[in-house]
Amino acid sequence: MSVALEQVPLAVMDNRDPQLFGELIAAIEEVAATGAFTGGVAVERFELDFASWCEAPHAVGVSSGTDALVFALRALGIGPGCEVVVPANSFIATAEAVSLVGARPRFADVDARTHLITLDLLERALTPSVRCVIPVHLYGRTVDMAPIMERARRDGMLVLEDASQAHGARYRGQRVGTIGDAGTFSFYPAKNLGGWGDGGAVITSRAQLADRVRLLRSHGESPRYRHRVIGTTGRLDAIQAAVLSRKLSYLDERNQQRGGCCRRPNHDPSLHSNLPQFTAVWTFTPTEVPITKYGDRHVTSIPNPSCPETSRG
Repeated sequence: MSVALEQVPLAVMDNRDPQLFGELIAAIEEVAATGAFTGGVAVERFELDFASWCEAPHAVGVSSGTDALVFALRALGIGPGCEVVVPANSFIATAEAVSLVGARPRFADVDARTHLITLDLLERALTPSVRCVIPVHLYGRTVDMAPIMERARRDGMLVLEDASQAHGARYRGQRVGTIGDAGTFSFYPAKNLGGWGDGGAVITSRAQLADRVRLLRSHGESPRYRHRVIGTTGRLDAIQAAVLSRKLSYLDERNQQRGGCCRRPNHDPSLHSNLPQFTAVWTFTPTEVPITKYGDRHVTSIPNPSCPETSRG
């Protein structure tokens, strides 16, 4: 007997959720009423809320996930003459950002099962010119960071986490993006936390690094009309910040909904019997569930085709 499977879109935009859509329109109207479209209270509020949610001291909103990587690399002092190890399996922005700051990307292979970079594969890409490594938490799944951090600290390498597909994921109890020297996020509309346009953020525990990113995103300006470094226009718009602030309040709940679908037996219930500790996981196929010996909390960043609920938000 054949069973007809429901066709589920890869992503469902916010206009398909009437209650959320109404809240977001109201948030945009609040910004419009103030006339503060660049910076201002909406951006400051989101930065504080996102930093708190990430359990990081500092969050700086920027214009995209790509700019988040570029600004973070520049703030870390990466530029011409430097090499940066990036995983071969990632969106082009990871390596592109390295090239944009004048450095040279060095590609490391990824694990055949997890599709993520590992210490062993990273070590094969190292040269004396490598100053930084960018582990990418891809598909909501966390890179095994502890051995990478140990090697990086031993050799004096910087670590920049690309968490653009891992909003809410944890590694050994710690939010991804807070483990290395800095972490970057994208708020592209299809992300778990997506705006109504492009946006991104850099998070860090280092106040000086956060201040440097703030300079770089706004022409190196501080105070007004005093330009200290060469920067660009890379700020997070107030309208995007307002949308993201409203959606952030639902993010944990939405991540859990996605995870519930992934824990639901698709073909063989025994596949999920050893994963009771997961709040949310990414599944590469309906029958393949990633297993970790650390009880890390992955998040579902792209919908599971067999679960309609995961396509929301």
